[in-house]
Amino acid sequence: MIARTTAIGAGLLWLAATVGTVSTAAQDDPPQVPPQAKPSAPSAAVVAELIDRTLQQQWQEQGIRPAEPADDATWLRRLSLDLCGTIPLREEVAAFLDDDRADKRQRKIDEYFADRACAQNFSYLWSNALLAAAQKEGGREGAGLRPWLEEQFAQARPFDAIVRELLASSGRNDENGATSFVLAYADDIEALSAVASRTFLGVQIQCAQCHDHPADSWKQADFDGFTGFFLGVRSQKIAEMPPSFRLVDAPAAELRIPALRRLRDALRAAAKSGDPEAEELRRRLKRNDLGELGEEELAAYLESLPGTQRERIEKAVERQKKFGQPRFLDGSPFEEGDGATRREALADWLVAPGNPWFARATVNRLWGHLFGAGLVDPVDDLTASQDRVLPPLLDLLATKFAQSGFDLRWLMECMVRTRAYALSASLQDAGDARAKQERWYAAHPLRPFTAEQVLHSLQRATALEERTVARAKDADFEAERRKVLEKFRYVFEDDEGGSSDRFASSIPQALFLMNGKLTNDEIRLKKSRMLDEILDESRSDRERLRQVFLATLGRLPTQREAEKLGRLVKGADGGTKRGIEDLFWALLNSTEFLTNH
Repeated sequence: MIARTTAIGAGLLWLAATVGTVSTAAQDDPPQVPPQAKPSAPSAAVVAELIDRTLQQQWQEQGIRPAEPADDATWLRRLSLDLCGTIPLREEVAAFLDDDRADKRQRKIDEYFADRACAQNFSYLWSNALLAAAQKEGGREGAGLRPWLEEQFAQARPFDAIVRELLASSGRNDENGATSFVLAYADDIEALSAVASRTFLGVQIQCAQCHDHPADSWKQADFDGFTGFFLGVRSQKIAEMPPSFRLVDAPAAELRIPALRRLRDALRAAAKSGDPEAEELRRRLKRNDLGELGEEELAAYLESLPGTQRERIEKAVERQKKFGQPRFLDGSPFEEGDGATRREALADWLVAPGNPWFARATVNRLWGHLFGAGLVDPVDDLTASQDRVLPPLLDLLATKFAQSGFDLRWLMECMVRTRAYALSASLQDAGDARAKQERWYAAHPLRPFTAEQVLHSLQRATALEERTVARAKDADFEAERRKVLEKFRYVFEDDEGGSSDRFASSIPQALFLMNGKLTNDEIRLKKSRMLDEILDESRSDRERLRQVFLATLGRLPTQREAEKLGRLVKGADGGTKRGIEDLFWALLNSTEFLTNH
């Protein structure tokens, strides 16, 4: 574990003079972003230079020798995976390697940000985080969330506007995909509260759900108060096939009356059976004056109900007591009755320029996505984690991100334009020295693929991608894609129920690739367009070898690989064509193919 540094080196001092003031306040207190911040962020090139100077200063102070710059093929593959979620096309790699323009890397960054695949990739990143704890049953699995996010990212909407709509929107999920997030947790607002705070604020309040923890600054009252903003969430089923729901918020008056919804159902049932007292209470409920009912009168009536009904209502009463008083995490007051729903009030507070966590959490999550580890790690635990580096840099990037108008492209461009992002992987043996080099971003870590990266890279390497893209507008396409990805996650990712979206190389993974229908079908000569092209008779054996490497690993073979593999291919049982097929299969199953490095 690496303790945070309090040193601000020459890089940060240079930034302070160039784009603003860097706070050196103790990081236990969240920095306050100026509430009147204006969208006047510096250019991405200026901020990228700041990041590089800051990191270089730290490397010098700590005696860390950075890795060598990555070659063009490695950098292109990394950028393609990080921004577009898949390996680059073989023709694209060849053209990039032949391009001798000095600004070709910046051109490629611009090209990828304009590619729809970039919006799709980040829709997976965010939807996976938001739906990590959602129940996968009842028809509210959040299927509409990812396509909606993709559209928002494609339109380059400010991130604060996206998050506000995710938290506050109402209506039908088949008309507004933003409602899919809250609907996925309509029956478990405790999980909704935990996911929202963790994803949008980088705050782990769920640890205080049951009781105060002596080592945690967040208390049960904080969790209960934050969860209270979701107490009014109601899900109304409006269609069976396909399942459709309407997301609404209970009226404020209902939230102030314990268990009103449960009681209303019980009273309606009792009134139908001829109970005059229930009929009178039901009428008063309809007039919204049930709040005048005395507690003893209400308790007596509840006692007369059948056990199951009484238990449900009493449970709802306890829930109302627990979550009935919403409270913002920074201690600012919440007053009901201003016309906004509780969720709208929460959304306004969460994305406000003065919120101490929102911008930092977003910066940290995207930094972790691009560099392999957040400035605070894990990326969703800003307040409790002790594994943090350069807190002043995180704070300043968060301030400039807010000033940019919460522009995600601007933020990510600041990062991918750095020399640090373009470093190669460490050549040191595993151990403390390598871990330190990678933790301080002096070498790029080896990152296992996400399930989406596995699927999409296999589709691209085997030329199956064109078939799936052509079907992307089919009504059932998203549901089918989700089913395939679930299978990939089952095989490729951990089974510990964690929130990680990455997998580690394992025997089940290798067996799936070796025996999976997708892989085997696509490498057979009669079924694979990619192999048909590579095995074109007009190509030499040497060129065939080059094309197999470009299609799978995104690079050319080294001289040693070309010589050794060339001999193996020629000597394969079944001839050269069978040797190329076997090589293609082997490279698809290699660690290099399944790793972002």
